[in-house]
Amino acid sequence: INAEYMGMTEGLVKGSVVSLFVEGKKAPVAIGVMKMSTDEIRSTNKGNGVENVHYLGDGLWANPILD
Repeated sequence: INAEYMGMTEGLVKGSVVSLFVEGKKAPVAIGVMKMSTDEIRSTNKGNGVENVHYLGDGLWANPILD
């Protein structure tokens, strides 16, 4: 994680559900759960700050839309 270059929302706490974006894209490419607060990420600036639970192209993405 390099918090210095990320457009993180301030004040998120550990356990918050977040959407992850790629620079230049309008839609999120992943959904995750914060493993650290945004303050912890900024102060340590190392480690995994978000646990990925869903990403573009995974099995959930590939499921057809059910009516």
